[in-house]
Amino acid sequence: MKQIGRLFLGILCLTMGMTIAGCGNKEGKENTTTADNDAFTYSAKTLSGTIPNIDSLIVVGDRKYIRYYEKNQETKEYDMHVVAFEVTDGQAQVASQEIKLGQQGRYVEQLDASPAGGFVTVEKIYPETEEQIDDYEAYQKQIVTFLCRYDENGKLLMENDISDFLRQNQEYYINRTVSDEQGNICIMGDQKVYFMDAQGKNVGKADIPNWIDATCYGKSGKAYISYYDDASDKTVISQIDIANQKLNPMGTEFSYVRTMGAGIDKELLFVTDDTLQEYDIQNQTADTLCKLLDCDVVSDQLRQIYGMNNGTALLFTENFESNNEELLELKKLDASEVVEKQIITIANLYNDGRLNEYIVGFNKSNDKYRVTSKYYIDASTEWTENTMSDAVTAMQNDLVSGSGAGDVICLSEMLPVDALASKGVLEDLTPYIEASDDISLDDYLYKVIQASTRDGKVICLPRNFSIQTVIGKTAVVGDKEGWSLKDVEELSKKYPESSLFNYSSKESMLYTLLSMTWTQFMDESNGTCSFNQEAFKSILTVCAGYPDEYDWENDSKGMAAKIKDNDVLLADSYVYDFNGIQNAECYFEDSPITYIGYPTVDGSCGTIMNVANSYGILSKSKNKDGAWEFMKYVANYPYQNSYEYAFPSKKEAYREMKDSVLHVEYLKDENGEYILDENGEKIPE
Repeated sequence: MKQIGRLFLGILCLTMGMTIAGCGNKEGKENTTTADNDAFTYSAKTLSGTIPNIDSLIVVGDRKYIRYYEKNQETKEYDMHVVAFEVTDGQAQVASQEIKLGQQGRYVEQLDASPAGGFVTVEKIYPETEEQIDDYEAYQKQIVTFLCRYDENGKLLMENDISDFLRQNQEYYINRTVSDEQGNICIMGDQKVYFMDAQGKNVGKADIPNWIDATCYGKSGKAYISYYDDASDKTVISQIDIANQKLNPMGTEFSYVRTMGAGIDKELLFVTDDTLQEYDIQNQTADTLCKLLDCDVVSDQLRQIYGMNNGTALLFTENFESNNEELLELKKLDASEVVEKQIITIANLYNDGRLNEYIVGFNKSNDKYRVTSKYYIDASTEWTENTMSDAVTAMQNDLVSGSGAGDVICLSEMLPVDALASKGVLEDLTPYIEASDDISLDDYLYKVIQASTRDGKVICLPRNFSIQTVIGKTAVVGDKEGWSLKDVEELSKKYPESSLFNYSSKESMLYTLLSMTWTQFMDESNGTCSFNQEAFKSILTVCAGYPDEYDWENDSKGMAAKIKDNDVLLADSYVYDFNGIQNAECYFEDSPITYIGYPTVDGSCGTIMNVANSYGILSKSKNKDGAWEFMKYVANYPYQNSYEYAFPSKKEAYREMKDSVLHVEYLKDENGEYILDENGEKIPE
């Protein structure tokens, strides 16, 4: 970690930029808590009870099972457990003794409850080896695979060795299994489905155009599969006709399907983006039931959904960051039953899972305010080359006019933040911060606040930041951070046979050299430009030395080798954690390096700080107190460093992240004693 101190002292001379994430619908439709009929709404409540940690739900019709794993203290392996459960009066309770599935010594790769009763499994025996596997294909051919059927109590009814069949078809992993009421089985491999009869014998197969998104049983008990189709650039849902060995595509195609399950009143429930819809097979129509976010469900965390015969839906969610699993019941309620709260609207470009997590957490914890989102790109509609630009224009028009944009904005690199700030669109947060007992500017790294300040006004509070810079050998670029466009021109002349960056062309070089300098040549506020300056001539001189298109076919040399031989002189470095510093330095091996940064017109420091997950209050908000309550919630939301993919903006969290990386663990023996090397020194793990 030799360069950590140098680079992060360099934060003190950063030039600041702004990038952030957003949320989506081009028309700018607000999420609402009611469906098309305002007389009712949907609400999701967490089920209490004695359910163990869930790996997955297995549901067909009224039969509901939970699969979970527990570590066996004797074997130290994780054993699979299956139990039935019931949902009554807001509680989920285990309703059976454990059902023993899978034969001794086998790994249960797939498990499914069959509409014909009982269970179907795919079980494997792996060859034992203590050596490293060098020939994985040969190893795979030694795996023995069984297709099995059990009754509802776990009694083995059928067992068929399908190893030779899978080897002949070069299928070594079964993605999913489904079956029908006659006991026929369908197993799914790599872009193929294989139809098996009730005895587990193959009777046919069908191709799948691309990857499998989801499988489920509909309300009728029929099996369905969703997959992406290259030809239409859409997601297709097909009914799996196992008895007749074919797939029957439904008449409607979708942008994508996050997950699907049996319907509440109709055949299928499915989720696209954040929207829960129900599909009518006979009429081939889909009705929108609700936005999951309005039911306090983060769609990115939704793993499974099933409609129940009592008019509710069962949802299984999992937060991979906190390892928090929840079983929820989604109910239709009369709108009069909903507790009224003051609505705070967040404007964002597109639907964003991180923001949704903040919104759901805030809504569950606040009795006075409720946050909803308004986004400008709808992921369920076809993407075109104008989708982003149209969304930015629509959002910008709303922000400037103040008509319907809401109360809070999620700032994005796609938005002209400086222009919005100069037009008074963003509220100065300074008075709110000064009056707050739990937010202080002293909590934040100085440069983060500087990056968030315009004309002396703090316009946002970013949770995170990352750094973009340029690295070069000290022997090539010198030991001084910062350089001008003229310096770049001189370096190019000094090394005429070298490329400044890897994979460079005229276009890529123009983009790189303008990244820190374009404001010198273009004035957004006045709508003017000037390209007759000496600095711009330096850019054109450098770009002229590069091809129109990079020659990819004749490039067989690795990046490190190119830098070692001075074929390439510089490396871009995007750093969002401390390990990223080491990764960037690997290209230079043991050569002394300089974080010289991107070139600027005046030769000042060209290291860029990008602030992220950044929110501001709109100056035309009608509920600024509520907006500030949400801002405080986000600012104090616990950091999940391994999932934030950026440095924390707060000093304390930043220090904790750095300390955790610099902390060294040493090897110990079975007695807990340190293992020493030949010099008597402890050995780092």
